[in-house]
Amino acid sequence: PWVIVTIDVVTCLALVLAYYRPVPGAIVMGLVQTATTVTGLATLTVVLTPGVPLLAGMRGRPRLRVWSTAWLAPLLLWQTFVTLGLDVPRRALLAALATATLFGMAWLVGDVIRHQRSEIGRLDEERELAVRAERLAIARDLRDAAADATARVAVRAEQATLRGVPD
Repeated sequence: PWVIVTIDVVTCLALVLAYYRPVPGAIVMGLVQTATTVTGLATLTVVLTPGVPLLAGMRGRPRLRVWSTAWLAPLLLWQTFVTLGLDVPRRALLAALATATLFGMAWLVGDVIRHQRSEIGRLDEERELAVRAERLAIARDLRDAAADATARVAVRAEQATLRGVPD
């Protein structure tokens, strides 16, 4: 059991690494998946493997997502065959469909999250531009008001000088 726990911990760490550093995280996850496939151990890796394409999609790394899916999906499928002993073609087809669905959902969720993040960034930029425009309009209005008041004072001072009113 300590081997399985160790593999599960490394899998979780690989997924965290894949969030911050997608390429090394994908490599570590692939190595862990390869090790669990070769040994035939059923671990948490089966559930967390689609996390790498999901995170690659979230981070906007389409090439990494394709390569990680091309590497990890067949390994996950093979591990499912080895673990469950799928010698019946119908069960093998169901396992293949489940793997494809799992990775497809990971791709979809990654795209949705990336799109939401980019939309939030775009809205933040628009809001910042609107705030700048409003500040500029307020500054322009204050400048116009100050210039108008200064001009009125200057005109009144000139009129007072022409009338002969002492300072």
